[in-house]
Order: sequence, then C-alpha cells, then structure tokens
Amino acid sequence: MRTLQAAGWIAAFVVAARGVSGTVNAASSLRWLGQELPAEPGAGTRFVLVVPLLREQALIGPLVQALASLAATHPGTSIALATTEAENTARLLDPCRVASLAGELAAGVRPGRIVGKYLGLLPAAELEALARQARGQDRQRCAELVAAALAANRPTPELAADLARRAGDRAVRHWHYPERDGGMVQQLNYAIRGETERALAEGTSPETLFFVIYNADSRPHPGTLRSAAALIAASADAPGGPARLIQQSAVFTANLADLPPGLAGVVLEGAGWLQSRWTMSREIPRLRRQAGYARRHRGGTLMPLAHCVGHGLMIRADLFAELGGLPESTGNEDLALGYLACAAGVPIEPLPLLEEADTPVTLGSWLSQARQWFRSYPQYPAAAALAAAAGYGTPARRGWLTVQGLVRGALWLGQSPAVALVIVLPAVASRRRTAAVLAAGGLAGYFAVPAWLAARAAGRPVRPGRALPGGLAAMLLSSIGPWRSLADAAAQAATGDRPAHRKTER
Repeated sequence: MRTLQAAGWIAAFVVAARGVSGTVNAASSLRWLGQELPAEPGAGTRFVLVVPLLREQALIGPLVQALASLAATHPGTSIALATTEAENTARLLDPCRVASLAGELAAGVRPGRIVGKYLGLLPAAELEALARQARGQDRQRCAELVAAALAANRPTPELAADLARRAGDRAVRHWHYPERDGGMVQQLNYAIRGETERALAEGTSPETLFFVIYNADSRPHPGTLRSAAALIAASADAPGGPARLIQQSAVFTANLADLPPGLAGVVLEGAGWLQSRWTMSREIPRLRRQAGYARRHRGGTLMPLAHCVGHGLMIRADLFAELGGLPESTGNEDLALGYLACAAGVPIEPLPLLEEADTPVTLGSWLSQARQWFRSYPQYPAAAALAAAAGYGTPARRGWLTVQGLVRGALWLGQSPAVALVIVLPAVASRRRTAAVLAAGGLAGYFAVPAWLAARAAGRPVRPGRALPGGLAAMLLSSIGPWRSLADAAAQAATGDRPAHRKTER
C-alpha cells in the first residue's frame, strides 16, 4: 500500500505540473491563433495541393470539390491526387478470398471481424453494410451480394483519373504509383517528384513552388493559402531567409457530432478532445519555439525538437529535393522529416490557422491509429542516423534531439498508468482531501481546461457530460496503442520483419 501511495503522489505531482504547463501553453496558443492576418497576401508563390488516396471512394468527390474551393483562393494553385497500385492489387478478384468472405458472411461473423480481415477487397463502410445486408442469408445469397458489391465499387484510381480528366490538366492531375507494395510515403514522393519535374519544365522556380499535403478527410481553413503566402512573403527578410517548411496544426473535432451512440462514442469524443488538447498544449508551442530558435541560432546545439505532421504539411520544392524526399526507411515519414529539419536547422514555421480533422469512429481504429503514430518514437535513433548520413547538425545537436524524442515517447507510454494512479490516489492516501484536490486540479489542468481552449479555437461546443468522462476514459486507454507499437518494434528487432504501415481508417 505504501508503494501504491508513493507512486500515486509522484504521478499526481507530475500530472499537475504538466497540467499547469499545458494550460499555460494552450492559452498562449489560443492568443497566437487569434492574430490578425495581413490584408494583402504575398504574391509569387505557387501551391500544389497533394492528397494520397487509398480506398477513398466515398470521399474523393467531396474532397476534390473542397480542394477546388481552397485552390480558388490563391491564383495558380492546382491539385494532385496520388493513388497506388496497392489498392488494385488488394481488389484482385481472388476466388478463394471472395468465397471466404461469402462463407463468413453466411456464418454470421460480426462486422468488425469482417472489416479487419477483408479490408482492401472493399472499403470498411461497404464491408460493414454488406455484413448487415447478409445477416440471416444463405451462402449462395451471400456470394451474390459480394459479387454485386464488388461490381458496383469502382477503385479509387479509376475515380481519380475520371475527376482529373473532367477538371482539366491545369486544375487537377492524377499520379498513380505503379508498385504493388508501396505505402503512403511512396505515393507522396512519386507524385511530388512528378509535379516538380512538370513545374520545372514549365519554367517554375523551385524556390516559389510549395507542396501542401492533406488527407482525404482534411478540412483546412478557407484562409489557409492566403495566410501561407503572407507568411512566406513576411519571412523573406527574416534571419534564416524565407520559410521553406510550414506546418498547419489540426484539431480533431470535425465529426464529434456523428460518432456512434453509447459508451464507444463517448470514449471517441473524449479521444478527439484529448488529441485536440495536445495540439494546443504541446504541438503548436513546440513549433513556435523551434522556428524561433532555428532563426536565431541556426547552428545552436540546444535545438528544440518539433515534429511535422503528414497533413497540413507545406514544403518548398527545393527543400524537398535537398532532403531526398519524405523519409521512406522509417515507420512514419512525418516525425522523421521533422527531425531532419531540426537537425539541419530549418525552421518549421507554424501557420496560425487550424485544420479541422476527424477523430476515428471506432475504438479499434483509434487504438490502431495510436499504434501507428507511436512507431516513430522508438525510431528517433534511426532518424538521427539519417541526419548523420546527410551531414545535418553536430553529434551534440542530434543527441539532444534524440533525447527529446525518446523522452516524449516515454511520457506517452506512461500517460495511462499515471492517470490511473492519480484516480486511485484519493482512495489510498492517508491525506485524502489533499489527494483529492491535487488529483482533481491536476486532471483539470492536464485535460479539461486545454480541451475547452481547443474547443474555443475550433469554434465547437463542448458537451461536458460526454467530454469529461470520455476524456478520462481516453486517457486511461491512450497508452495501449504505444505499448502495442513497442511490442511490434521488439518483434521486428527479433525477427527482422518490418511491421506493415496499415491504413487505420476506411
């Protein structure tokens, strides 16, 4: 009991301390996001909006419409849709796989297992609908339903090609990565390199060409391109030169009203607020610190580590070429890219306008998302090796960056155990009132207040009756994905088999 009490008090003080810093940071982020934008944006910058697509049949039409509206806000902006042969490969009508799907539908296998096993043959939403439609049907009827669903479901590459053809080559272009085993980073590198060659052939300077990467479900602010162009123009005479790498942060609140009913929906809503609170408390402040330090002390050892995110990322064509494209040897490309930029002393400029993204719609996809996101943290030494091979930064700087990354990974691994200890502390402590006040205040500063500030930044209402219990549950579960990811890394070290980079939604 004494050990539990001691652990509880330590966890409570740590959570309270991080709650204080998180609340202060979130309030600062909210003020920074409220700054006025220049009335006249800078001219001379050309943007290409790049979106990797895999099984996005349901979103591709609305996506292109939304991106076209965004492109219209800045002259010369175009759209690049990047698809992959991996989708066609997964959809090959293997008679055994199709027959197996029909058999499991007839056997009444639950929709979640159907999606997990047959995702790729059809999108997740269509597999779920198929499972509902096939309930109570015999095997022959299930085989007919599967065949009809496959016939009606055109693959994303075909839809992207049609949209590009109808929109015209100047507005929308389609790039299809031809290899069967490539992931999202290979799609992006393929499309960006193709766009770069095209732009150079047209006489566009790489110093004026920016690639802006979004996901299929991204909802960037309508003023994004105007703000980015103004930021680029304003930074032209700043120490370190004009911006070459810009990050637009996201809140994960776009679909909170559409989450499933019941306990799962409450937890997922809490997860959306938990991630949004992290954006305000940690991501934006780190970007601001890194950009300021890189401009003032480009060669300094104590470079703050800030990370890039794979959506809302804006990278200039010449920097993309210098870095050799997005890193393909690490489990995720975005955190490794941020590490390389920090090692090289490149400022990662935060954009003072938010993107609004979705939170996952199932507990399984949320945990899988965290499992995938965490893969970068044990690989910070690998990112350091990439930076060393490229000659970026001194050994001391790379060591400091690596330590920061590993510590942040450890904090994520410890988040759920720490929160659990804080909750238990008032029940086991001898000074229960003091423990209860410390626990409540720590959790309020750690989650509740920053989440409320994130809601103000997003312009979304908070439902305390769902957000608070949901956030508490999400914190208690949030370390599961990272621990599973760590197990994946251990298995990879033992066997040499690299875990697949799986899509966690749709």
